[in-house]
Amino acid sequence: MSKWFQGKMVLRCFASASVAVYLSGCNILPERVLDSTSNNQQNLTLCENNRQENAFAEFCDAQYWISYQLSIQNMAWQERSDLIKSLSDDAFYVLQKSLLSQAVDTPYQDRLRAQNWLLSLQNLASDKMNSLLLGLIYNNSQQLLELESAITVLSRVNTQQAKKITKLEKRLGKSEEEILKQQEQVDQLLKIELDISKKNKQSLEVSDSLDLENNNDGN
Repeated sequence: MSKWFQGKMVLRCFASASVAVYLSGCNILPERVLDSTSNNQQNLTLCENNRQENAFAEFCDAQYWISYQLSIQNMAWQERSDLIKSLSDDAFYVLQKSLLSQAVDTPYQDRLRAQNWLLSLQNLASDKMNSLLLGLIYNNSQQLLELESAITVLSRVNTQQAKKITKLEKRLGKSEEEILKQQEQVDQLLKIELDISKKNKQSLEVSDSLDLENNNDGN
């Protein structure tokens, strides 16, 4: 047996036991089912009537959920997205599309769409299956959506604040330019006034000098 196959089997056993423990914690599975999971032999049936079995087919077996999620865990979003587009709106495929939309690299809008898909299955699914749909999938995904939404809002607020600061800096820059221009104009006026004062002073000195010479000539 290869190490890869052994690893897959260990992961499958662990995941199966996790599902069993979750269902038992919700008082859905009897003790004898939980005890048998250690041997990985007990099928965890999630459907209660023929209508549900016809709608969900293999997904009625919790073991199939584990197998399917193991098979898609390394698929990139683009590959999963292409697969989603190829699936119909039958209950089996809606559940499959929902599971394909749960990885962390799923875009916000696609994850939100999957939440609506999960809710659309509520009335058809059994209480056991709804415990998985809502307890393990929907609620966890909802937390991710709320976190991503909060991050988006915070980023938007930061962007708006940055724009306001930039505008304020530009206004301050313009104000500083206007102040400098006004200061230059004042300096020019003062210089002109000083030049006029000097010329007036020189004119008075010349006039006084001429008056003094005239007085001397008259004497």
